[in-house]
Amino acid sequence: RGSIGYGQEYLEALPGNIGRMDVDDCMLALSSTAGEYDPNRVAVCGGSHGGFLACHLVGQFPDKFKAGVMRNPVTDVSAMYAVTDIPDWCWYEAVGDYDFDTYKPASKEVMNAMFDCSPLQHSQNVTASCLLCLGAKDLRVPVSQGLAYYHALKGRGHDVKCKLYPEDCHPLAEVETEFDHWCEVGEFLKAKLR
Repeated sequence: RGSIGYGQEYLEALPGNIGRMDVDDCMLALSSTAGEYDPNRVAVCGGSHGGFLACHLVGQFPDKFKAGVMRNPVTDVSAMYAVTDIPDWCWYEAVGDYDFDTYKPASKEVMNAMFDCSPLQHSQNVTASCLLCLGAKDLRVPVSQGLAYYHALKGRGHDVKCKLYPEDCHPLAEVETEFDHWCEVGEFLKAKLR
């Protein structure tokens, strides 16, 4: 849900339900293929909202994932709201409505809704080894998002690694970054999914 191809109602189902409905959809996909994979070698990888999902999945379902790779992940929607170039996304996705014609500061209730749908609140449950790949010049999902998640895991002595790309931004698409980052992801998954 939340993507195109199945009609407007399907598209509009996700705003106000992120961190729940999209996570449930991923888990349904995983459970529908049970028996077709080794359950001790399951990893998740995603960037941006996909990174948000990866963080949620390893936090909400720690017994299902051995490793997680997060590329510029949204980890705390409430903290991202004031520092991103897409504050409307934060509001709309967390609450389900937004007045695009009139900017107004978020209320305490809206900020709470943003935090409630954030994967950072599940970080204490993570058991999967995690790799975070972050672009330091990212204006869409500022580097502070990934670093907050990294510190939440590292502070518990968790197996987490952070690759920071100082000259790259949201897509991690500079030639050197893309090459290094996918090699890093491959080596990480090879080591963690043995």
